[in-house]
Amino acid sequence: MSYKIAAPDEYLAITGMGVRNEVKITKAAWVWPFQKCMRFRYVFELSFFARLVLAAFRQLRHEMDKLTRPPFYSLASNLRTTR
Repeated sequence: MSYKIAAPDEYLAITGMGVRNEVKITKAAWVWPFQKCMRFRYVFELSFFARLVLAAFRQLRHEMDKLTRPPFYSLASNLRTTR
């Protein structure tokens, strides 16, 4: 019997005797005899989610800027970019 703790970017997958479902996913657990504990990382999923959140935030900020910017400012910036 041993106590396992996952790192901040990991989870523990516990299988074997005494697990009600086929797999128990947790951050910390006692691992009993006839149980197996495997660590897995979720870095890719987290970075993918972070990219989605940042993209949505940028789009929202761009839309908010369009609403709060005075009309003459956007016209002047368009004239500067065309020259």
